[in-house]
Amino acid sequence: MVLYCVLLQLINLRRINMKSKNVFIATLPRSGSTLLGMMLGSHSQICHIGESAYWSKIDVQSALCCCGKIGCPSLLEISRIISNFPKEIKAINMACGIIDSTDEPNKIRHSLSLSSPISDEAKLIPTLQLSCRGLGIISNAARTVFGRDIVVENSKYISIAETLLDQDENWKVIILTRDPRGIASSNKESGKRKNVPRPVKDKIDLFLSFAKRSAKMIQRDRTILIRYEDLCRNPIATIGNLCEFLEVPFENRVLEFKRNKGHLLMGNHMMHDSNQSIQEDCRWHDLLNEEERSLFMKDEFIQAFEQIGYDLRKVP
Repeated sequence: MVLYCVLLQLINLRRINMKSKNVFIATLPRSGSTLLGMMLGSHSQICHIGESAYWSKIDVQSALCCCGKIGCPSLLEISRIISNFPKEIKAINMACGIIDSTDEPNKIRHSLSLSSPISDEAKLIPTLQLSCRGLGIISNAARTVFGRDIVVENSKYISIAETLLDQDENWKVIILTRDPRGIASSNKESGKRKNVPRPVKDKIDLFLSFAKRSAKMIQRDRTILIRYEDLCRNPIATIGNLCEFLEVPFENRVLEFKRNKGHLLMGNHMMHDSNQSIQEDCRWHDLLNEEERSLFMKDEFIQAFEQIGYDLRKVP
């Protein structure tokens, strides 16, 4: 009987997936993905589910949902549905851990870091493939619970986005970029708050790799490039372009993204306040010193970011 129920669940998920529209935000941390996810999640046809790796890391019963409830019924129902697929769900966090260790082997992680470092590159490809199935399972579960056609996932890693495009035609990818000096500055300040070092020089290779891979990805079908700066400066036009990409009409409610915060297993401080202002963070002008700024002025770096719409020789 248990086996029959599991098989039935698989069949139902596959049926749903045939008509599904899943969206993955590929970006770097501190690039505005929380803001973008909340805005899209305020649309009547879109559900934002945050970072799925938390499902195998956090106890849902005791977790504080961004709706303000502990033991949120919606999250508990999603947990019940996906409990039949433990390997696929765990693989998401494992994939994040392997990618994180490969991209930043010397990174010092804080107590709330999402992924635990896993130094086993040989397992990356099969783990990525399994994690993508897990992302589909969670997205379909959220679609069932919330009754919205489009599900936006925010695990960020571009390696996952590349695999999703290769493996499952039901996924689209939003490549969210930000001026790397802004990301570096935000990372630096975040490290101070969490009492872990985040030297700008340690992020340079990661930024460069992301820019090069993003330039290649935007040539593929089912992808769109969105700049954080455009989202902040002209949110209506930027979200309007995204709505066209997702084949849904624009709704003004996306500008009131704190009115209904949805249900996320984990979220940053933006999830728990009522401030709906959209303001670009330009503090890097003051927070980065001359030595740190010079790291972004190498020819290879400038050329890579020109491919995704940034002229680093100009000061905005």
